[in-house]
Amino acid sequence: MNDQYFAGLFDGEGSIRITRLKLPNKDHVRYALYGAIGMCHRPVIEAIHREYGGHIYCIQPKMKNSRTHFDVRWGSQMAAAMLRRIQPYVIVKKEEVDLALEFQAHINSNPYNPGGRGFRINRDEIVKTRELFFQKITALKKRAYPLFTS
Repeated sequence: MNDQYFAGLFDGEGSIRITRLKLPNKDHVRYALYGAIGMCHRPVIEAIHREYGGHIYCIQPKMKNSRTHFDVRWGSQMAAAMLRRIQPYVIVKKEEVDLALEFQAHINSNPYNPGGRGFRINRDEIVKTRELFFQKITALKKRAYPLFTS
């Protein structure tokens, strides 16, 4: 498995998302980066896992004639490390990869202090910036492409 081959697979079968979580009775909103790729061919998923880390998940089909599906998923720093490796080679998801890496850099440079003191600098500005990343990556996923005509 090399970065170029995996970038092609990821362009077609991978996904990038930024999650937003607000717990009840908390005023803090949490944002995190995730990446995943899935397919039915387990040997390729295992090769991806060996090369890029992450966690393998097995999804059993609910419909009788469907095949078992396998995913490799990465969160936060692991997702960013994987995306940095394939960044030079992705085509379809280039904007998403670039935005995801910019988002993770923002997280790294503005960490949340879970000890109860919150962000060390302007909290509202940080949350607003992270929400903007969330909205941008969500918008990229809703793009429509023209139909192919011959």
